[in-house]
Amino acid sequence: MIKYLIAAGLLLSTAASAQQGSVFVGGLARIEENGKSWYINTRGEKVSDQALYVLKEEQDLSQAFYVFSQRGKLGLMNTAQRIVLAPEYDEVTRIWQQFFQLKKENKTNLADATGKVLFPWQFEEIGYIDGNYFDVRMGKQWGIYSVEAQRLVIPAAYEEFDYCGGCGQKGDYLFAKKNGKWGVINFRNETLLPFEYEHEHYFMRSDNWIRSFKRGGQEVVINLATKKEYNGNEYTEFDMLPGGLLKAKRNGLFGLIDAEGRQVVDFRYDDIYSPYDERYSGPLIGVVKDGKHGIILPSGKEVIPPAYASEIRCCGEQMIVEEEGMYQLLDSAGKPLLSKHYTAIEPAYTGRGEDKQLIFLLKQQAVTGFYNPRTGRTAAPAFYELEATADGRRAIVEYQGQYGLYDLGGEILLPVSYSEIVELAPDLFLVADEQNRRGLYDAAHRKMQIPQQFRSILTMPGSPEDFLTLVDHEDGVYRYGIYDKDYKQLLPAVYADILSLGKGAYMLREVKGDSNVYSHYNIRTKQLQPLKCLYAQQTEVPGHLMLTGADAAGVIDENGKPVLPMEKQMIHPLKNRTYQVIKVQKDGSYKYGYADSTGKMIVPVIYDYSGNDSDFEGDGLLLVRDDKEVSRSKVGLATTQGLIKLPIAYQAIMEGKPGPGYIVLKGKQFQVLNAEGKPLTPMMFDDVALDEVLYRNATLVPYSLPVMVRTGNVYQYLTAEGTFLPLKLTGVIPFQPSYEY
Repeated sequence: MIKYLIAAGLLLSTAASAQQGSVFVGGLARIEENGKSWYINTRGEKVSDQALYVLKEEQDLSQAFYVFSQRGKLGLMNTAQRIVLAPEYDEVTRIWQQFFQLKKENKTNLADATGKVLFPWQFEEIGYIDGNYFDVRMGKQWGIYSVEAQRLVIPAAYEEFDYCGGCGQKGDYLFAKKNGKWGVINFRNETLLPFEYEHEHYFMRSDNWIRSFKRGGQEVVINLATKKEYNGNEYTEFDMLPGGLLKAKRNGLFGLIDAEGRQVVDFRYDDIYSPYDERYSGPLIGVVKDGKHGIILPSGKEVIPPAYASEIRCCGEQMIVEEEGMYQLLDSAGKPLLSKHYTAIEPAYTGRGEDKQLIFLLKQQAVTGFYNPRTGRTAAPAFYELEATADGRRAIVEYQGQYGLYDLGGEILLPVSYSEIVELAPDLFLVADEQNRRGLYDAAHRKMQIPQQFRSILTMPGSPEDFLTLVDHEDGVYRYGIYDKDYKQLLPAVYADILSLGKGAYMLREVKGDSNVYSHYNIRTKQLQPLKCLYAQQTEVPGHLMLTGADAAGVIDENGKPVLPMEKQMIHPLKNRTYQVIKVQKDGSYKYGYADSTGKMIVPVIYDYSGNDSDFEGDGLLLVRDDKEVSRSKVGLATTQGLIKLPIAYQAIMEGKPGPGYIVLKGKQFQVLNAEGKPLTPMMFDDVALDEVLYRNATLVPYSLPVMVRTGNVYQYLTAEGTFLPLKLTGVIPFQPSYEY
């Protein structure tokens, strides 16, 4: 709904023949008359003779495009009103998230986000291949068009194309249909396989193996390198293994054929399988002979002859084998890596990137240990759970509610005897004893650097190499202290607050009886400076601290130096990083001015203060003078440098966001000013229309030029030049027709 600054009972409906309009959104406004609507630009020109619709991927309208209509043809413009596509199309739609699909006189085309039309107007349909190549239809025939080459690279001589766009690697060939049969061609239109097959879009690949063809309804597999066809006359079962290996069955036994069509494993096994689960891959292949499992290489060489009763699992070059109900881990040569067998062995990776390493979890009944193949060391099963640290070098382990710390190389750093262990930073761990007293353990130096006597330990805000210690207090509020990066206690844990001011400076608050005692502390110089105040708070200026006493106030910087001296006054820190300074006068009244972030008074203390100390939300400083004749205040505006921008002549000032200027209330009427504070026109208006709900006394308002203004019952659009668009409206409507919500 359209919202207004002051009027509540405005005309929202008129006679059917009257024109109504919306506010401008993205440089466009909607006009409606007799149930029909169209859109105009900021010059008042009609850009669409019917309702616009928006093409966008997200809710962000700044990235949207408007489809508009002129004389029955569609075009496209962006939110800056730039015509991206001239209105000459029958249809404009978004397709594949990066193109616009255009239709004109039964022809189809694509355009990019800049409005560049990518194809000649020759095609009835366009399909996506890979972003350069597109399949295009001319009449009943299809060809391939290259956007980079700007020509047909394959003539329109085929009935249909198919392509594996979702395969792991980009294919260099197409499935093509001619005379009702399918074959394979490359992008040079060379026939790789003759047009002799049926085809469906399944088992699609982009390597040398074609698995989606059938001949006479019977599945066939074809190798593109050798052109050999593997069919049911000779082979009865097919599957693909990692590395482009075809598993085929002949005469009841399985063998392997590589991607070049070479038979690498004889047809001698009862089964062949990948011994890796979906998370891992590697060079080994599982085989079954006479019900026994073994491992071979892709070359066919046996690593472990078929001798195991159950399936062998692999991770990397290590193999997990079952022997009499227990499990052993073998190396790439088939030799045992563990001195004993376990009830279960599971691979696990820890860390990322260069820190990524493989370990094997060893289970002995309910407890777990691990083996590290890189170090060859084993941590005996002694815990239930293992959680690796962020860098993957260590692990926190748990057993029956107790915690320990291991190096994943196999060394025990802390025994499983702590009530909690938490990683605080690389190499540093928060360690709690049975009484929940926490200390800081340094794994790199194998030492408890901060003793276990705190409720918690945190890295220091503003100085992350140092540490903040916490202890419980009888009042239920933590007390804080500081240790430095060398683990030396700098301040005992007696402070109710420690706040960073930046550059190593901190505000400390200590509770003594019913009073708060404030101090300034520099962690670099170790200087502690008491502050004479009842209350201290940070301001919008980084490093500044405002101090308040019984009847005095001041501001200091991060070095503890005065910015505004402590004296009899009130200070309100503002969001624009200035300070409102209020002083009591001899007659008991209050006057205020403004100081900048250096403490310099940029506006003298001469303006009337009534207790309303809220920020002016816009980019300025509000100036208030009491008008005793009418018992109301008038306001003006100064810049944050202290220069008068708007004289003290208004009842209210509202700045535009992001801002073409200001809307001001003078008496009971509004005026629109430019960004320099000059009136766009001397005219005053009864109301100004906006498209957002405002809260009472808002000083930052959304509008753009031309802005909709009302005089009496007539609405007009006021331009940045102070003129009006040639439209007089009788009501306000939403930017989008209601049926499009």
